[in-house]
Amino acid sequence: MTGLPIQPIDEELQTLQREVQRMLGRCLLRLQQYEQLMKAIVAHHEISASGSPLESNQAERIADAANKTLGTLVGTLLGTYVTSGDQDEVAEPDAPDNIISFKMKMSLRMSAADFDTTQNDLKELVLLQQPGAPLYRPARPLESGRMPWCARVLGGGLQSRRSTL
Repeated sequence: MTGLPIQPIDEELQTLQREVQRMLGRCLLRLQQYEQLMKAIVAHHEISASGSPLESNQAERIADAANKTLGTLVGTLLGTYVTSGDQDEVAEPDAPDNIISFKMKMSLRMSAADFDTTQNDLKELVLLQQPGAPLYRPARPLESGRMPWCARVLGGGLQSRRSTL
């Protein structure tokens, strides 16, 4: 057997490794929760029925949202639910007079500056979630910037241990 000599890992390092793994797991779970919440918002922020039962239209929207990726959900949210104050609502044409229809839509209107901030933050969330995304970016460490996702999720626990890692 030709193996490299294995150095024993001291107990303190093992404890730190377990803590980092636990924090990373919590961060990934939080990302999944964000995705589930976005799916619910995309599926339910607009309710409409036209000529068919409301339940079937809503079930179709839920099924459509369930198959979307986080990036697609963010694009949909920013295009339909989250809007800036600069955008005017465009009224869609009504259904023909001989068909009974119903439509209700909720949206979140923000100032242009808040919209831009939210848009950038959601794009950063998508980048964080993508496979192969670097967990630590020297240009923007976890504890700096507006959206330190993992650090915020973990309550800053990693910051106090950063010097020992």
